[in-house]
Amino acid sequence: MLIRILFLTLSLLGASAHAIKTPQAQYKVIIIGSGIAGLEAAHYLQDHGIDNYIILEARDRVGGRANTISPWPNSVLELGAAMIHGDDPRDPLMKLVQKWNLATMPVNNESAVFYDADGKEISDSLDASFQKLYAEFEKLVAQKQDAPELNANVSVSDVVVELINSHHLNKEMQHGFLYEVSDKIEQEYAADIRDLSVVWYDNEETFPGRNLFLTHGYQDIINGIAKKVNPHILLKQIVSKVDYQNKEHIVVTTTDGKQFTGEYVICTLPLGVLKSGSVRFIPQLPQDKILAMSHLNMGIMNKVFMLFPKVFWDTEQYISVVSPAYWSGKNWIDKGVWIEFDNLNAFFHQPILAAIVTGDFARDLENKSDAEIIQSVMRRLRAVYGDNIPEPIAHVITRWGKDPFSVGSYSSIRPGALEDGNDYLNLAKTVDGHLLFAGEATTNIYPSTVYGAYLSGDRAAQELLNHLSEK
Repeated sequence: MLIRILFLTLSLLGASAHAIKTPQAQYKVIIIGSGIAGLEAAHYLQDHGIDNYIILEARDRVGGRANTISPWPNSVLELGAAMIHGDDPRDPLMKLVQKWNLATMPVNNESAVFYDADGKEISDSLDASFQKLYAEFEKLVAQKQDAPELNANVSVSDVVVELINSHHLNKEMQHGFLYEVSDKIEQEYAADIRDLSVVWYDNEETFPGRNLFLTHGYQDIINGIAKKVNPHILLKQIVSKVDYQNKEHIVVTTTDGKQFTGEYVICTLPLGVLKSGSVRFIPQLPQDKILAMSHLNMGIMNKVFMLFPKVFWDTEQYISVVSPAYWSGKNWIDKGVWIEFDNLNAFFHQPILAAIVTGDFARDLENKSDAEIIQSVMRRLRAVYGDNIPEPIAHVITRWGKDPFSVGSYSSIRPGALEDGNDYLNLAKTVDGHLLFAGEATTNIYPSTVYGAYLSGDRAAQELLNHLSEK
């Protein structure tokens, strides 16, 4: 009996010592980042009774890679996320659009005009031959995907080269075929085809239906969620360190030396930021997360918005231009160079044209001045519309790769990645039950999308609630 009493006494003393050593955390939950994943995680937790949380945001605004600006009269420029992909009622963003009665405009992907690099409109017969080549390429891709073990390290670029060589394509046919590849793959995944796994690059799911622009921009959705959690948001808080050595008392430190302590942390930092190493985790994140980061790209999609004194271009929503791209035998030449222009006049009735660039070309442009970029894009436009078109009177150019709080646009899968998007799942795994992860790069079902990021916020919040219920 004496031994039992002594044991209990020592146990209680140990517990007391532990309590003294580990003071109560300031917050039940710290959420790092106020993109749509972080905002929705906070909203979900709040709806389930957790109010003791804080959101630390590095920027001077919420929204992350969704950023709507209106620098010119009657203009709505989406610097990042631009539209709702699929107006299916199961899309969580469509539920918000309907709930809040947000105005939208349908996008007509068939409203397009197609020019060659010399400004001549592509004939239907030549376009059909390009489409036929792309259909053959898709069959070749399907063959590779049917044998994933044999093709785990094969890139989309490898398969494109294989088709070019097997069909002995001349430069004109390469121009058109490579336009199709850049338009359908690089513009979709914001990555160079050399950096995309041919087996897994298109393994995601999508919602069916029309694509929609939000008439007043994505800010309607971002602000709609943010206003519900606004008192908990701290802006201009650049996180530099996450110390989770004591898993129930995680210390988050900012660059100006502030410290925030939380029982749980939901990290919604973009993949690009995680890969950059600008935020230090103590201890180092598990090896499967580090490996997952190496298997995933952070691609780049940049936009050049130009306001002109008048409209001189076609009325279609999309203007496509074939770049003089070809395979040199060692490298790609001029691939993806100024191939897509979005006619914003068709939506907002203002003389605004947006050039969309992705992959290596987008990355290279980030090192050029605004003047050099405008000069380059105007050369392409003059090749199509003539030398007498006016210069833009104003412009806005994004450089997402150089943004330290995103370091890119969105994720995709590299050659050598794990099967079925398991790298995304490894990035999503909770560490020690208290360090959770959300964001578009933490879902293998809807990666690289706003709705994927939104749902990941719900998922991380629910995992946290599950952990609380088990304690």
